[in-house]
Amino acid sequence: MAKHLPMIELHGFPISNYYNRVKLTLLERDIAFEEFRAAPSHKEEFLQNSPMGRIPFVKIGDVTLYESLVILEYLEELYPDKPSLFPKDLQQKAVCRQVIAVTDLYLDTSLRNLNLFSANAKEPEETAKKKALATIALAVDALGKLCSFQTYALGEELSYADIAAATTWEWGREALQKLAGEDILLRMDGYGEYIQHLRERPAVKKVLRAQKAAIRARNMANR
Repeated sequence: MAKHLPMIELHGFPISNYYNRVKLTLLERDIAFEEFRAAPSHKEEFLQNSPMGRIPFVKIGDVTLYESLVILEYLEELYPDKPSLFPKDLQQKAVCRQVIAVTDLYLDTSLRNLNLFSANAKEPEETAKKKALATIALAVDALGKLCSFQTYALGEELSYADIAAATTWEWGREALQKLAGEDILLRMDGYGEYIQHLRERPAVKKVLRAQKAAIRARNMANR
């Protein structure tokens, strides 16, 4: 079925952790795609594809989808012959979804609320910083309880929990260190060894290299 489908067009920019979430999933599931550079925009042409003005969005023939989790769910159904990144066990699948939810709602949102990823980021106001750190500490504690960090986050098989770790936890790691005065992710038992192993996956290396190159190029352009 999948081999007769139109080529996937992935639109966005490799600085974005949500763009990288979709890209890494496509690479790990061995689904062919093409990348098209696009920055967030509120221009009418862009809003026709992504009404909130955000990245990523994908085009698959006549279908256009935005919001990374919606894209991943769609791809799970569209390519049933490719390895799923959801655990087979129903309870573990729910745990995997919880990891993604905690990551997006508390870790990612707290960092974004401080505007730390702007090219001209300023030191956050102290009250906002303390509030964000409190939420982040709770999120890290929750993630540590959800994940076993054996070979992978939820056991012996790669899952969307690992996609979250590679694209959002690592994306925010430097900012987290500056905020907390420590590598707060290392509070999770087994995380250090786990993340070193995850970084060695060829697809993860490829995505992180592209992200670092894009960040360097942006910083150079803003000097």
